[in-house]
Amino acid sequence: MIRVITLLIILARSVSVAQTDTSDLIVTPHIATPIGKPNGESVSVKMTKDRGSIKSRDGRVELIFAQGALSSKATSSKEPITNNSS
Repeated sequence: MIRVITLLIILARSVSVAQTDTSDLIVTPHIATPIGKPNGESVSVKMTKDRGSIKSRDGRVELIFAQGALSSKATSSKEPITNNSS
């Protein structure tokens, strides 16, 4: 418990030191975009609890599960969607 409190004090000090004057900062509200629609074939992979990875069909995105990240066997799926972000 003392370690956690010490860590919080250290983090609080580093945050307070890092603060700068933001009085002239312009903040624009975030506008949510609609959920994308499926745009291609999905990929599914069965993984063991030891480790695993899944890569998109075009090879541009890979999700890697480190050893110990899963508590049991799992199936992971990826599917490309349309991009509605601006």
